[in-house]
Amino acid sequence: MLTRDLLHSIRTAGRDDLLMNAAGQASGMLQQTRPASEILHEMVADASHLLGARLSERVQVQVAV
Repeated sequence: MLTRDLLHSIRTAGRDDLLMNAAGQASGMLQQTRPASEILHEMVADASHLLGARLSERVQVQVAV
């Protein structure tokens, strides 16, 4: 899903030489092994914090009447 537009454009342009598999590009930076459930819980907690607590600090809403 993240690379769908990129891959579509590459294929449409006939540039198959630019196709790649981006899986594992960051795996060299891993420092520990953790269960997927722990990672997902952390991601949800971080998203909740950003959307709940910090979003109002960064986004201003104006209602036109």
